[in-house]
Amino acid sequence: MSARFRIEALAPAHDRAEFACRYEALDKYLREQASQDVRRRTSACYVAIDTQSGAIAGYYTLAAGSVPLTDLSETMTKKLPRFPLVPLHITQQQSIDLRPAHRDPREEELNTPNQGLRCRWLDTALG
Repeated sequence: MSARFRIEALAPAHDRAEFACRYEALDKYLREQASQDVRRRTSACYVAIDTQSGAIAGYYTLAAGSVPLTDLSETMTKKLPRFPLVPLHITQQQSIDLRPAHRDPREEELNTPNQGLRCRWLDTALG
């Protein structure tokens, strides 16, 4: 059994025009801003490509950051090295195309702010 989706870094060849989730701001970000952020190296954008249609079924972006060690609780810093900054990654934008061809019927809410691309759905979809 082959996977229903494959994950790829966003590239100019990906057709972003047809992507549609529940939130216009997330659609607009993918269409108009994501590639600029990638070019500027402020984030990396990955798309889930439907292997049957070649359409973008979802996406997420990641960015690197850091937090001062002094801003963390003592419990959190116990096992961390004593560097002034602790590195972290930030998941910035996440969204799933809600057109019927890309929906998983077992999920009632595939796309909500701050939850976006749910791991349970993605794990199931990727096999």
